[in-house]
Amino acid sequence: MNRRTHLSLVLLAGASGAVDALAFTALGTVFAGVMTGNLVLLGVAAGHGAGGDTLAPLTALGGYAAGACAATLA
Repeated sequence: MNRRTHLSLVLLAGASGAVDALAFTALGTVFAGVMTGNLVLLGVAAGHGAGGDTLAPLTALGGYAAGACAATLA
């Protein structure tokens, strides 16, 4: 991999992380871009027995699933 490609990948990864961090804080502790993070939050809430903390990750995952289904049908 050449230097330019490596730098591009690092910058894109940083931008992705920054957007996800901003969305996490602005949307009330839910990840907007990475569904894996929402699964982690859901697992942590379930492990602690905190049923109220599962609403935001479940909403985000449901929206993601609905969007994926709608895109498949389009």
